Amino acid sequence: KDLSDHFEIMTAELRNLYNDLEKKVQLRTQDLARAKDILETQRLQLEEANRRLREDNQYKSDFLAIVSHELRTPLTSIIAFAEVLERGKNSKDEKEQKVIQEIKGNSMVLLGMINNILDMARIEAGRKELVLEPIDLVDVINAVESVVKPLVDKKGINFSTQVQHDVPLIEGDRDSIRSIVENLISNAIKFTPKGGVINVRVVYNSQKKEVLISVQDNGIGIQKKDQPYIFEKFVQSDTSIQRQFGGSGLGLALTKELAELHEGWIKVYSEYGKGSTFTVGLPAIEEGDLLQMEF
Repeated sequence: KDLSDHFEIMTAELRNLYNDLEKKVQLRTQDLARAKDILETQRLQLEEANRRLREDNQYKSDFLAIVSHELRTPLTSIIAFAEVLERGKNSKDEKEQKVIQEIKGNSMVLLGMINNILDMARIEAGRKELVLEPIDLVDVINAVESVVKPLVDKKGINFSTQVQHDVPLIEGDRDSIRSIVENLISNAIKFTPKGGVINVRVVYNSQKKEVLISVQDNGIGIQKKDQPYIFEKFVQSDTSIQRQFGGSGLGLALTKELAELHEGWIKVYSEYGKGSTFTVGLPAIEEGDLLQMEF
């Protein structure tokens, strides 16, 4: 009888343990179900937030593209009229001619900023299409030099360009490559004092099959702590510099985006108070590829 009683006690204890375990499993299942519902709700909220963010970004890109396009048309007309007036310089005194050059120079700066905004809006919207063709960088450097010459002359900057004889062609979008070079030089002009020096060099790295475009200046330079952020959109090293030198803060960010679209890169070496050197690397066209393209 003692054995039977003991067995019944053990059976009752096991039954209680089993029932308790079932209750715990049931509670845990309910907790998991609630957690799953919460996670699903949060997932749906996150999806909705991402959808709204995509819409906001799209609205922003569309707005920037429309505004930039609408501003560019009348600004181009202003530049054209300024050039017409400039050609008639023999009939104007020195003061009038200087005013015309100021109109043209400032209009060109503003047009460059508008083009940067438009290009960045296209890239962010995924609508920036590259029209690839063989490009001789001598032509690009010469074209940009003619555009920046008034700004260089105005500040009395010692400006020089050098393209080494062994630099091959690159495959790229002509307008984008020109924008890269123009942004780098314009950035150097902006931060180089009157009477400063800017050197533009294009060399070929035969080991890496890359063409390197370097723009060196003896301007204000960039502090070490600021260098990791200078390629971000709307960023300049500090607000006092932005107030002093102006600009949209898009030039370097756009240059980086355009270089990477061409499977290239951009780097900076700078000493604060001594100047900066920005270098862009772009893939070169090898002879076999060029012959195939021509064929």
